[in-house]
Amino acid sequence: MDLSASDQQASFNRIGDHLIVALPNNFDADDVSQLEDQVLHQLNLNKRIRGVIVDFAAVHSTDPGDLARLNHCLLAVHLLGRQVRLCGINPGVAAVTIRSGQQLHHDRIGFDIDDLLGDLNDD
Repeated sequence: MDLSASDQQASFNRIGDHLIVALPNNFDADDVSQLEDQVLHQLNLNKRIRGVIVDFAAVHSTDPGDLARLNHCLLAVHLLGRQVRLCGINPGVAAVTIRSGQQLHHDRIGFDIDDLLGDLNDD
């Protein structure tokens, strides 16, 4: 199953009771707004989705403002009672996160999707 995101938009897949969101490289405020709408819509439609895994593997760097908007989306997911799991965070994204003083909201962080899926089997 190809979970990679294109440079244009986020891709969505479902594995078990988790929604997988692969972020595109160079995502911006419009992308995050669309992503938030789609994720929240999916969570509203399907109460069996226990969590969202956000894959940053295609994202090499990002703007601090866009990262803050994404963080608001992650907080909304958490407020709906779902788990937030992050993976594939590249050094450029980690650097922007630290330099901007932000802390991405999450329940778990993994190296990649397989790492987090292994954790799901342990839950």
